[in-house]
Amino acid sequence: MRPLSQALTDLIKCAEDIVLRPALLAANPPAMFFELVGEIELADHKPAEGERTTRAAMVMMPAIENFFAQSKADYHWQMVIGATLPILRRDAFQQFQNEREQLKPEATR
Repeated sequence: MRPLSQALTDLIKCAEDIVLRPALLAANPPAMFFELVGEIELADHKPAEGERTTRAAMVMMPAIENFFAQSKADYHWQMVIGATLPILRRDAFQQFQNEREQLKPEATR
């Protein structure tokens, strides 16, 4: 299983494609999206050691699912995705910092 920061980064890429290139997307989410959902939901159910970094992802994932489920002429879900994207980026960076901190030897903490 990949680190949570990588899963969040992959979710950011998926969200950016929806915001920037919605006309080029297929009618369904990419196959890797459902793998991301599983990984992020699993991480969200675990106790957080520090600041929880999955909250924005838990908003983003249903928004992406609803974007693909609704008519492409309805931009409401695209707006939710765009509004959540900066928060998701901050959470992904925080998770990356958390993972990097956990890799440091005890003596340097």
